Amino acid sequence: MLILWLGLCEAAVAQNEEADYQAAARAFEDELWARADSELQQFVEKYPESSRRPLAVLLRAQALLRLDRAAEAVKLLESEQARAGGMADAFLFWLGEAELRRGKHDVAAVRFRELLDRYPTSSLRLEAAVNEAAAHAAAGGWDRVVELLDAPQGAFQSQAREKPEAEAALRGKLLLAEGLWRTGRAEPALALLSALRDAKLPSSLAFRRLWLEVKALESLGRAAEALPLLTNLTSLARTMGAPVWEGRARMAHAAVLETTGDPVGALELYRLNLATNLPVDLQQEAVIRLSRLALATDNTPRAVEALEGFLQANTNSPITDLVTVVLGELELERCLRTVDQQRGPLPTNLLARARARFEWVVRQFPDSPHRPRAELNLGWCYWLVGDWAGAAEAFGRAVARLPEGVGRAVAHFKLGDVAFRQGKFREAMEHYQAVVALADRSLLVRTQLCEPALYQVVRAAVEVGDLAAVEQATGRILQEFPGSYLTEAALTLQGQALARHANPGAAREIFLSVLEKFPDTAKRADLQLAITRTYELEGDWKTAAELHRQWLEAFPDHLLRPQVEFALGWALARTGDTAGALQTFTNFVTRYTNQPLAARAQWWVADHYFNLGPSAFMDAERQYQLLATVWSNHPLAYEARMMAGRVAMARQAWLDAIGYFTNLTSDLQCPVPLKIQALFAYGDAVRRLPSTDTNTPLANFEEAARIFAKVLELEPTNAAAARAWGEMGECYLQLAARDPAFYIAASNAFHQALALPAADLPTRCQAWMGLGLVNERLGARLNEPQRGHLLREAMDRYVDVLYGRPLRPGESPDPFWTRRAGLEAARLAESLQEWRQALRIYERLRELLPPLQPALEKRMERLRERIAATSAGE
Repeated sequence: MLILWLGLCEAAVAQNEEADYQAAARAFEDELWARADSELQQFVEKYPESSRRPLAVLLRAQALLRLDRAAEAVKLLESEQARAGGMADAFLFWLGEAELRRGKHDVAAVRFRELLDRYPTSSLRLEAAVNEAAAHAAAGGWDRVVELLDAPQGAFQSQAREKPEAEAALRGKLLLAEGLWRTGRAEPALALLSALRDAKLPSSLAFRRLWLEVKALESLGRAAEALPLLTNLTSLARTMGAPVWEGRARMAHAAVLETTGDPVGALELYRLNLATNLPVDLQQEAVIRLSRLALATDNTPRAVEALEGFLQANTNSPITDLVTVVLGELELERCLRTVDQQRGPLPTNLLARARARFEWVVRQFPDSPHRPRAELNLGWCYWLVGDWAGAAEAFGRAVARLPEGVGRAVAHFKLGDVAFRQGKFREAMEHYQAVVALADRSLLVRTQLCEPALYQVVRAAVEVGDLAAVEQATGRILQEFPGSYLTEAALTLQGQALARHANPGAAREIFLSVLEKFPDTAKRADLQLAITRTYELEGDWKTAAELHRQWLEAFPDHLLRPQVEFALGWALARTGDTAGALQTFTNFVTRYTNQPLAARAQWWVADHYFNLGPSAFMDAERQYQLLATVWSNHPLAYEARMMAGRVAMARQAWLDAIGYFTNLTSDLQCPVPLKIQALFAYGDAVRRLPSTDTNTPLANFEEAARIFAKVLELEPTNAAAARAWGEMGECYLQLAARDPAFYIAASNAFHQALALPAADLPTRCQAWMGLGLVNERLGARLNEPQRGHLLREAMDRYVDVLYGRPLRPGESPDPFWTRRAGLEAARLAESLQEWRQALRIYERLRELLPPLQPALEKRMERLRERIAATSAGE
């Protein structure tokens, strides 16, 4: 449309202006986006008063979007908006598109709404109406999506009646159907989808229509009716040219088969999604679902066969580490089930195979995110065969690498068990106490491991004669776990043995026998709670929840009622009854504000809303705020403030986020690690904040750089300091657009990041790329030959990252930076018209990152055509 608008421009233009414009326009038409960007920029600078200026700006903005430079497109369009003239509606439309592309969904929605309100006759109204709703959908505002698209006199419905066959109209109807489904109105969603069955939909929209119909039927409990649709969905996917569509169809089909009771069929579909021509995220999801379903249905041999076949066929897969760890876990679980179900002795061959898998991951993938999980499982393999030294080493490495949570707590607990067995009672106490400390920050650790850890502290402390430690641990047990078997003297010795061997079933039998022998005991309520906790330790949360309900009915005035209500909420959450858990925890917070557990209940409520996604972010933020305000002295209060800020960032409320982060950075009592997190988040929020000073539009980047510099005052030499230097370099790069002197500051910052030994790989890649950008942008300001020299130095930097030059021994390439470096290098090669070099870079990217193949093929084909045309000209 924009190119056709050329006919409206003045006919009498200077010949050189005509030629320059045509050259730039042809680059755009030929999809040579880097060249189009450069030449359109040059055209505007060379002919500032040209009548074609608005059109050239619009074309350049679209080229920038094609180059994934949405922020630059926004900046360009905003700076030229006052000169848009008769194309003001198009400027608003592409501003909305650019904001949408860079993830600023709320801002994008405002842009599209402004177009609809100000330009009632614009030819872009239909697409703007759909895109406004799409922006709200991306932010999780599905109720607003339905409100906009379903209004009879609204912009969308009015335009859709005029152009019912337009692709934008069809896209809007599908978006409306999805909004209805996601807001619990599956029946009207199905009706709308049915009405679109005969519409002439492009393949991608036809796929989406079928997929939505399947999901709507699932939500209505009519999964069996979706099976014929899944056949159509699969057939359509096969015609669409890209394997990813077939992968998505299989995932939907497998989910339905699980629901309709065909786990074998679902397992087979998950197996098919291990194909290497699918994106890594689909492969990972298939691995996780395959293992989960196999364990739930006792089909581990089938899952093991599928995953082993995958590894044999794909020796260099980016998910080799994950698949190997999952294979080991499946085999380890089979060992444990064999023992638990008394099918015979421990299958040592199977256990040895699991152990070999975990050891291989530890050896071959030292930086894998799955290594800590492998170390923890490796510890269990040694533990099961009585190799205490091997178990201690593996659990120790797991403790050093696992994040805070249940995994690290389990590793500490088992390290304590090993030390206890070896008679190292002081060392055992330290590990059990570490579990107790983690329980203060994790509800799951507190529920599952805190009580037995305290019990073990008592046992170890008795062995070394540390009466103070015995008194402290026992006091906490009586305060927080008064229903524990420690409160029954007759069960002390048995309880110690049970704690050592982790046998809740046997413990339950003892508790039941006590109730049978002493029916009038004053500890009946405590013993029944102890019985319930044995089910919790076994993971039988459904039984535990029912027993907690019975306990609350039987003992309505008991002092332990708050603890039991809290335990009921947790059990409900573990069974998947989030609605029941939410009601229980909400009532708990209202009723027991002064209880120690109230802050943890409030944290669960806040996390619940956060996990619901963008549509519930405001509720989540309020809940975290409430925790930080009401329980301001609780250890979770600082974390709650940080989470409130993160939620505000997620909903792009930058000023709100800044308020939370500065509250932490200015608090002298805030723990240093959390204060560093807050400083990074604060700086990020400031540079995302639109500048309020039109004379200094980049002032926020100066402020952000000062904020990142404060990290250096707290940690001048560690990985956080390196990251801070990298972020400062990014800020100075932006500022250099205003004052080239900042290129020196940017270069210095990136060099400082590289100079710190603690700099992690992403920071090193960022600094390496940043130095390339400095060269490239300085080169853009110079004439030949200096310009060409600097641009090639920049391309060398990008290629260095692509080839892995920043890697240290034992490190694996970072996929994000490998991708960015390759794309930047190819882009620069294309801008230098070095077509063959650009093609080689794309070919290398395709080899390194197979999921990028579909996106790269078009570029590669264009380059081949360019090379052929050049060769023909020669």
